[in-house]
Amino acid sequence: GFSAWITKPIKQTHLIETIAAAASGVALTEEIPQHPGAPVQRLPGLRVLIVEDQQELANTLKRAFLVQGYRVDVAPSAAEASMAFGHTVYDVAVIAYHLPDSPGDGLLTDFLALRPGCVCLMMTTDPDPDLALQWMEKGAAAYLHKPFLPEYLIELCSPGRRERLLKRTQKLLETRTRELRERDLQYRVLFEQSPDGVVILNPENAHPLEFNDQACRQLGYTWEEFASLSLSEIDASESPSEVRARIDGVLHGKPADFDTLQRMKSGELRHVHVTAHMIEMDGRSVYHCIWRDITERKRVEEALRESERRYREIFETMVDGVLYQDAAGQVTSANPAASRILGAALEQVQSRLSDQSLFPPVREDGSPFPPEAYPAAEVLRTGEPVHSVVMGVCPRQDGEYRWLLANAVPEHLPEKHAPQGVYTTFTDFTDRKRVEKALLASEENFRTFFETIGDMIVVTTPEGGLLYGNPAIMRKLKYDMESLRGLHVLDLHPPSVREEAGGIFAAMFRGERDSCPLPLIDSAGELVPVETRVWFGQW
Repeated sequence: GFSAWITKPIKQTHLIETIAAAASGVALTEEIPQHPGAPVQRLPGLRVLIVEDQQELANTLKRAFLVQGYRVDVAPSAAEASMAFGHTVYDVAVIAYHLPDSPGDGLLTDFLALRPGCVCLMMTTDPDPDLALQWMEKGAAAYLHKPFLPEYLIELCSPGRRERLLKRTQKLLETRTRELRERDLQYRVLFEQSPDGVVILNPENAHPLEFNDQACRQLGYTWEEFASLSLSEIDASESPSEVRARIDGVLHGKPADFDTLQRMKSGELRHVHVTAHMIEMDGRSVYHCIWRDITERKRVEEALRESERRYREIFETMVDGVLYQDAAGQVTSANPAASRILGAALEQVQSRLSDQSLFPPVREDGSPFPPEAYPAAEVLRTGEPVHSVVMGVCPRQDGEYRWLLANAVPEHLPEKHAPQGVYTTFTDFTDRKRVEKALLASEENFRTFFETIGDMIVVTTPEGGLLYGNPAIMRKLKYDMESLRGLHVLDLHPPSVREEAGGIFAAMFRGERDSCPLPLIDSAGELVPVETRVWFGQW
């Protein structure tokens, strides 16, 4: 029994026209898509297009429609009719079959394709009933055999229009119903197959009205067990009054997006991100929420925080200095060891590196160390690590250099080729270098003593093989170093006392004797009186 069908959103002008048309007993049809470049006129009331090349008949029909309150246009040819139909919305089209440029049933097909709601009537002088059947199959509302009374044509229009409008309305209702069903099916599929728990709660008691299987699985309940729970029995981080306040806030238009803890059936607590808002269901407001289990994400975040804490602890307490420089070479971070070794706080390190007041450093041989050869600069330029670079820096007022062993490695991001920064670590080995220097001096002193002393000295293996002799023994026994290295220590004694010398040496090795009084023999066979003593050591 409705008078008109209007699709939302509604244009104000269209609403007024529709009400006016309904009040006058006619229906105002919907707009149609227009051809590109052809504006469509939207006129109140009913609009009729008469397609007839016989001017007298066309005028007669026009007057009949005008008397009934229609707006009427006349087109004497198919071409003019097509142009008029493309520019104006017509409710009724009366089409003659015999037209000067083409048969009228071609217009019937075109008109209904462009505007299915238009009532199209065919008229002809041809008595062939097959024509009438073809037109009806193509969608004609009626056909008339010439001659006919104009009043008869008017009478055919109203039932045809009502029938066409009802069919259009039924089709529209079927389309909308199908769309609603499809959307409901899509929602149901998303609801059931969602990887997150989806729960619709009764806002009055916070008990579930609907929920998907994932909501049960997340918390370890059966469907029946879950259906009997209230939200306060699930939420482990909020009191019942806080849960109530949150639901009320959502119902009053304040969507909620928050993290909480939910208690599983086993008692285990799970981290859950909740997105909640109010929706209408069966004519009432309900609490719709999505529960996303973020327990694993929270564990990863906690592990990351712990890793960062450990890294920071190592960074702050390690003995080696660490500097971090960005892609521009600016120092952005330095650990306490770096500040201690370089004798400056982070801000001072930054300024000194930029204006080189901390430097110029030197190489191990004392030559200048150019800035472009610094380990960090080389890494930023090449993208490759640099290892074991010795640098001498002079942060002290007394002018004493500190010697550093530096390593630099680039920081690469996965999607970037150029380094985004560089880490430089350096070990202060000044004390070790000082010890090494002292050891070298000591060794040099020992060698000078060894080479210049007048006593004869040889170095042997534990078995007695000669390894080295000082200049005094080579001079006095007339041996060169090569000849001496091929001998056994007993070979330096005359053959007649070698056995006795072997026994004395064995006693000295055991600590039973201090010396051996037996003479040596030079390469010429001359005896050289000596007193031989033994010491043990490393060579």
